[in-house]
Amino acid sequence: PVYMLVMDLKTYIETFGFTQAQVAEGVEVGVSAINNYLTGLRCPKGPILLRLEDFTGKKVTAREMISYYEQKQAERRVKGAKT
Repeated sequence: PVYMLVMDLKTYIETFGFTQAQVAEGVEVGVSAINNYLTGLRCPKGPILLRLEDFTGKKVTAREMISYYEQKQAERRVKGAKT
């Protein structure tokens, strides 16, 4: 079997030395959108998820992006419940 390294977008950017601007240009979105994905404020929609997969050579998958977003949202709920 072939095992593929899957990572979140932040790890991808750090590992391969991209800037948010380079990723934004590569997937045809604004830098603010990439920042929102990295902070978990937003989750990319279908076509953007596919472009992210293509841009990263499927090292960042749609499933990983959605999971990352859900994790960040859960962290926000817990943090909000503590205050």
